[in-house]
Amino acid sequence: MKWAVFTHVKDAYHVFTPQGLQEGALLAFQTGRSFAEEACLSFEFSSPNYFTQANIGHLTIGIGRTTDAETGQPSLQGKGIVIGNVSAYGCNGECTQTDYTNTVAIESYWATGNCVHGQDSQSPLELQDALTYRVEVRVLPPCQRIQYTLWSRGRHGKWKTLHHADVHDKDFGNSDNAAGWWIGEVFSQHAWLVNFRSIKWRFDGVDEASTP
Repeated sequence: MKWAVFTHVKDAYHVFTPQGLQEGALLAFQTGRSFAEEACLSFEFSSPNYFTQANIGHLTIGIGRTTDAETGQPSLQGKGIVIGNVSAYGCNGECTQTDYTNTVAIESYWATGNCVHGQDSQSPLELQDALTYRVEVRVLPPCQRIQYTLWSRGRHGKWKTLHHADVHDKDFGNSDNAAGWWIGEVFSQHAWLVNFRSIKWRFDGVDEASTP
C-alpha cells in the first residue's frame, strides 16, 4: 500500500487511502489464513503534530486479526507494537509502562487483555514531529518472539538505526497467528494528522503488499 493518512479532529477519526475515505481509526488487512514461520510489517510514518508533550494517545500496530474467530465481534488479537504514549499503562509482572511519552514499544494483544513490554523494549529516544521514521515489526512463532527496528531519515535521505528490540512473549499462545495486520489509534484528545507511506507486509516469506 503506497500511503495512508490518519486524522483526528473534533473527536472524529478518518482514514484516507488510495481506495478512498473511511471513518474510524483503524486500517486493516486480512487474508483468512495463518502463518507458521514469520510475519513482517513495515512502513514509514511522520506527523506535523502528533508527538507533542500533551499527547496521551498511541498508535496500535499489530500482526494478527481484528475480529474474534468465534464471535465475529471486533477484537484486536495478535502481536506488534505501540507508537506514542503508554507511560501511564502501569506494571503487572512482565507487562510494564514506558518511561517516555512518545516512544515505541512491543505489545501483544488477545481477546481478554494485552501486555506492553515497556521496560524491555522501549526506544530511549522520544519521537518528534516533522521527522520521518521507518519501522519494521517481525513476529516469529517458532521461538515465540516479537521484534522491531526503528530508523529515522536524515537530511540526505539516509536511514539511521535508532533502536532494535526483541522480546520472548510469554503470552504468545493467547492469540493465533492470523495472516493479517492493523494500524489504529486510541485515547488521543488533541487534533492531529499522521502520514504513513510504503506499507509493506509478508507472511512466511511471501510478499503480499500488492494493494495500490
